[in-house]
Amino acid sequence: MKAIYILLFGLLLTATPQDDSNKAIGHWVGNLSAPGTDQPIPLIFRIAKSKQGILIATLESPKQSSDIVKIDEISFEKGVLKMNIKRAQASYEGTLKDGVFEGIWSQSGQSLELKLTRTKKKGTS
Repeated sequence: MKAIYILLFGLLLTATPQDDSNKAIGHWVGNLSAPGTDQPIPLIFRIAKSKQGILIATLESPKQSSDIVKIDEISFEKGVLKMNIKRAQASYEGTLKDGVFEGIWSQSGQSLELKLTRTKKKGTS
C-alpha cells in the first residue's frame, strides 16, 4: 500500500498544468485607430502551433501592405497574449476575456487600445 502512495505522489509531482495555448490559436482581427487617421487600420493575426508545439504567428495589415510579417516572439500564458514584431518595432499584449483579446498595441512610442476577435474557429485554415 505504501508503494501505491509513493507512486501516486510521484505522479502528482510530475503532472504539468494543461496547455492553454490552444485558446490563442486561430485567426484574429482588430482595427487600430491611430491618431491623425480617418480610417481604422485593420490588423490580421494568424496564430498556430509549430510541429514542435511552439506558438508561431504572422501579421497582415492589408491597408498598408500586402506583406505578411512574421511575429518574432509570441507567448500565451494565464490568459495573456504577448507578441513582439521586430520588423515593425511593435508589440502587443492582451488579455483573453469572453473570447476577445483586450489589449495594447505599442509602436513608435505610442500605445493604442486594440481588441482582437476570432474570425475563424481554432484549427481551421
